[in-house]
Amino acid sequence: MPTISFKGEYLAALIAVLGTTISPYLLFWQSREEVEQTKTEPDEKPLKKEPEQAPGQLQRIKIDTYIGMAFSNLRKAKKAKAFYSVLAVATMIGLTLNFTKLDPIKALVWAAIINGITAAPVMCFMMLLASRSKVMGKFTLPLYLKIPGWLATSIMAVAAAGILLTSGK
Repeated sequence: MPTISFKGEYLAALIAVLGTTISPYLLFWQSREEVEQTKTEPDEKPLKKEPEQAPGQLQRIKIDTYIGMAFSNLRKAKKAKAFYSVLAVATMIGLTLNFTKLDPIKALVWAAIINGITAAPVMCFMMLLASRSKVMGKFTLPLYLKIPGWLATSIMAVAAAGILLTSGK
């Protein structure tokens, strides 16, 4: 039976596991891809079976550009230069790290910890937005989804706070 500890190492491992499970960029990426897919395949309804996973209101938001450049892997490289540029730069950084003394496993763990720490506020804002009918329209979260959503957000926040409080010890 695993034991629960409030030591920094335990909390770091916990937040790393949570950070790989609920990665903040995925929350935005998935919503964006659903909107993009709906725009490129208007006859198909990707959210027909599970409409609660992304709001219909997202289609009203102009997300085609970010800093004036399209970001999407559903577009050709000429139309999504920023997306593919970021992908290329990230790949080059990854390749360059192979020639340093940086331990790749430690880098992955720290990336997961950072994801876990940043996920808590992102989840909080998403829960607040998903609970507002002005934002979500008919897709406002029902109570049976709010409860586990806020529970997950609370767990992430407590784990993040715990690691931040114990990191100096």
